[in-house]
Amino acid sequence: MSITSVTPALGSVNGGYRISISGNGLGTVTTANVTVGGRPCTEIVVAMNGDVSCEVPPGVGSRVAVLLTTASGVVAGGQGFFRYFPPIFSSIEPRVVISGDLLMDFIIRGSNLGTFRDTPSVQVGGIDCGIVNLVNSTFMRCLQLRTTKRAEMNGDTVSIEHGADLLEVPGAIRIIGRPVVRAVSPASIPSVGNIRVTVSGENFGAVESHI
Repeated sequence: MSITSVTPALGSVNGGYRISISGNGLGTVTTANVTVGGRPCTEIVVAMNGDVSCEVPPGVGSRVAVLLTTASGVVAGGQGFFRYFPPIFSSIEPRVVISGDLLMDFIIRGSNLGTFRDTPSVQVGGIDCGIVNLVNSTFMRCLQLRTTKRAEMNGDTVSIEHGADLLEVPGAIRIIGRPVVRAVSPASIPSVGNIRVTVSGENFGAVESHI
């Protein structure tokens, strides 16, 4: 007895959809237990043609094992018959932050970010999130990330990893140094005020604005 194919062979990390398992010698199966990624596949139905279908559990991974076990203990299947969709990044808030010895919280949106059992590892600018709070597969919080100088040096990449899937998104965030004032012109003004001054320095922002 062996499994030759699983249809569909990939799907959402949320599970809840059906797959059909085809193979050799499955026509003799009367009672079957199916696992996908080591987790029970539910609502199992054995068709007259021997195909077995079931409802996929939530999970993550790119080469997931599908195993079918008969009532007599015969096991068929193996690694790589199924894969969950990899994570997709949509946005992060805030997008521009100041480096330094600060604890920052971020909101990350996307799809297939993880499940209630499979919280991903997240880095922002090369720094690990202190706490990853996965609300659902499309929304999570990166909490207590310390935006040190190291984060500024490692640039603008957001990394999301679960299972064997690693998503790296260059340019997702901008981490800048603290604002530094170099000069003020004019250096002195009358006490009556109402005089425009120009402040020069670094890390004031990327666009013209009024402060």
